[in-house]
Amino acid sequence: MTKNHLKQIVSSIIVLLFTLSLFFVSPPVQSIADSKVPLSGNGVTAYFFVFTDPENVSADSYNSYWLCDYAGQGLITEKTKIYNDTSKVPDYIVYAPDCTAKYGEDTYIEWNTIGYYWSYSFVVGVLKQQETVEKDESAAIIDEEATEEVTDVEEATPSEEPEETEQVEEPEPVIEVVEGPEEPVPEEPEEIEDDMVPETITNPVTVTLDRQKILNAKKSDYSKNTVLKWDKFRVGSKDTYDGSIPINYLDDPVYTSMLLPSESRSDSMINGWLDNGHITGYIDGRCSRVLSIGSIYQTSGVTITSDVTICIGKMKLMAYSKSQQKWITIDNQPYPQGIFLYKLPWGNSSPRIEPEVDHSSGYARLHLTPEQFNGCVLHFWGSSQPISSDYEYYACSYEFWCENTDYVTNGMTSTVGIDAKASNRQTTICQLFSSRGLTITGAKKISMGHNIPSDAYVPAFGKQIMSLINN
Repeated sequence: MTKNHLKQIVSSIIVLLFTLSLFFVSPPVQSIADSKVPLSGNGVTAYFFVFTDPENVSADSYNSYWLCDYAGQGLITEKTKIYNDTSKVPDYIVYAPDCTAKYGEDTYIEWNTIGYYWSYSFVVGVLKQQETVEKDESAAIIDEEATEEVTDVEEATPSEEPEETEQVEEPEPVIEVVEGPEEPVPEEPEEIEDDMVPETITNPVTVTLDRQKILNAKKSDYSKNTVLKWDKFRVGSKDTYDGSIPINYLDDPVYTSMLLPSESRSDSMINGWLDNGHITGYIDGRCSRVLSIGSIYQTSGVTITSDVTICIGKMKLMAYSKSQQKWITIDNQPYPQGIFLYKLPWGNSSPRIEPEVDHSSGYARLHLTPEQFNGCVLHFWGSSQPISSDYEYYACSYEFWCENTDYVTNGMTSTVGIDAKASNRQTTICQLFSSRGLTITGAKKISMGHNIPSDAYVPAFGKQIMSLINN
């Protein structure tokens, strides 16, 4: 027996013992490095390991993951095998443990390897030191190397500022004729609000609030130079928002849809560290179509004990047309075109169960029993539309409410998003954004979200989008 054979046998024994120990001990995930939709539609639990000494890492070391520090559990998109290709690994990681508390804020993990042994998937990375980066405050995209929550992800290209659609002429001064030798005194022209210019605040004062206070905040309670911020706002790797809400935007439901915290959350959202909205993906050459999607979950900690009647109304997909310099509706449905129940968690095979839907009232009305809804998510979508080079940003929305008084307080949670699809209309390349969760009540509400970068958002966008949603 050669030394290599002996080494392989010993390695197999060690791996077997280690994986058996993981079967009984499953530490919880601490945080995530990114949030995206699994490429295959199914997530796979993986165990994350870290080499703390990059100087002693060789190509063979990535297979010796039992010699690393164990970082915790995470989720990858599918069972695959990638060795020593750093550029591909982040695309397969849905979320990874946050090692900041363990190794310090000046470090990050470069995930190098995804592999599996028997039924166990693992991810291996190398501990590295953050480089000092001078941050440009005017940049739209968060500097990912300078953000402690982000590790090794592809940086997005900032979108250009939208051109102004209308040139506002300054009014001519009105001359008041005054008797005597004094010179005519021109009146100062009134300020004209340009809603195609991003909101700016002179000498801003930031006020940090907890969840309930910021959800109940009113514009009239604060001065015009106030900037509100939720104290637990989380910045994802592709986000351009830092949680700041200029007070003039507080009444803009489109802008705040990506910045306010959730009213309620499902177990899936909590496990995925999802609360405020996130930009999660970008359209590339693989994408051919976009599709509005929505989900209704049981709120975390709630068990449905009696029948529920869920109603879903108008579902719209909108895009900003560069040629028309305005938002337009590209998909307008009176109700979702597909509605299915999926078994949770999403990492399972998620078999589809088509519930009975009543459309007689002009919206989708579903009557579900506890046996049907518990342990499932109601997932639905509109009609996919072709991607156009004329479309710069996307937004979507849908109406929802519940007829059951037992669950109108906190029993169910809604979310919304947009999938970018391949040309076969089936394969999801990425999800453009994830939304905050809204509590379903007896009153009609609207779940919405968008992928407009923070530096490109102007007041006109919110007005135009809301006009399309309401008409």
